[in-house]
Amino acid sequence: MERWTPDNSNQRALTSLRMQRMVNRWRHHPVQAMQIRVLQTAEGSGKPLYLGTVYDDRSPLSRGEQAHGETVAHSETVAWYQQMTNPTNPLTQFHLGMLYEEEQVPAAALHWYRQAAEQGYAEAQFRLGLLYSEGQGVEADASEAVRWYRLAANQGHAIAQFNLGVLYEEGRGVERNVLQALRWFMKASQQGDREAQYSVGMIYDRGQGGIAQDLKEAAYWYYQAAEQGHAVAQFNLASMYHNGNGVTKNMILAVRFYRMAAEQGDATAQFHMGVVFEGGLGVPQNFAEAVRWYLMAAKQGYRPAQQNVGVLFLRNVSGVPVDYDQAFYWTKQAAERGYVTAQVNMGIMCQHGHGTPRNLILSHMWYNLAAGAENASGVKGRDDLANVMTKDQIAIAQQMALEFKPIQDELPE
Repeated sequence: MERWTPDNSNQRALTSLRMQRMVNRWRHHPVQAMQIRVLQTAEGSGKPLYLGTVYDDRSPLSRGEQAHGETVAHSETVAWYQQMTNPTNPLTQFHLGMLYEEEQVPAAALHWYRQAAEQGYAEAQFRLGLLYSEGQGVEADASEAVRWYRLAANQGHAIAQFNLGVLYEEGRGVERNVLQALRWFMKASQQGDREAQYSVGMIYDRGQGGIAQDLKEAAYWYYQAAEQGHAVAQFNLASMYHNGNGVTKNMILAVRFYRMAAEQGDATAQFHMGVVFEGGLGVPQNFAEAVRWYLMAAKQGYRPAQQNVGVLFLRNVSGVPVDYDQAFYWTKQAAERGYVTAQVNMGIMCQHGHGTPRNLILSHMWYNLAAGAENASGVKGRDDLANVMTKDQIAIAQQMALEFKPIQDELPE
């Protein structure tokens, strides 16, 4: 039975394809002043008059949980703002835009954000950039997004700096310029933005756009993001420690960062935790732990984990009794999704009746599929099996292979 061994030298590049750019992270990090005490100047007095407390629906104190029993319904809050606050104040305008956006009235949100943005309010400039980037309440316009992001970024708005870097890196709304992307990512990174820190790491890791590869610098920025809980940065840093790329090889640190990412649910990291426990790399060898981590990744649809856990259920290793049914189930999950190594193993299991009734036609079909991908074990299995099959059986198996369509679903790679 074949197992799959990771090529960690390529994993770090692959993980970049799984990165969530998070251009709308503001939605998860609302402005700090969730409790807004609105003041107006009493006519003729020159003194501020306390009018009340307004709560945004996203506040922990919203929806009837406000302190001292103060509750203002979200829809009523919009009207209250319009009636009781100064409509020329950029903070007021911004919060009106925010509330209209929450009410899903994007045109009104755009109007009020623009009023505040044109007075130089950075958070509103950022929001305008986001609306133009996503095409909410206005036709998507990446160049307008760049304009508003830049205004906010020049005021030190970290997420606007990051988003502007993304647009430069991808060449949207502006000519692609990785050096400029790095400049803006670095500004956001220095403010502690973990997504920007990860992005700086990726640029130095890959070496692109005229920027020389610098694995030591990449490791430094991955570490900054990893310590803040960025799962892909944790995985990439683990891979660097695993292979000694940019850092001194250290399997103890590799396992530490693999585990950090795995415990956040990262399927690739969970798979690698299985690999290190199976091989005793930086940890005592423990097949039961390997199965535990492989299964976590396998249940997320990660095909290499499905393949490897299937093999372990066949090997009769310490702590993992032979279980043909489990082996067949997980191997088939990967094979049906086009995973070539699993298709070879399905050929073996169908040929010998492990976890399934013996079936030479199905065995030949699976070997044939692997052979079509130029897998040497698939070619040998198919050709050897053909020596004990009839021509009719071979023809049926070949037809089944031609008609095979791998399952296409959204699975992590």
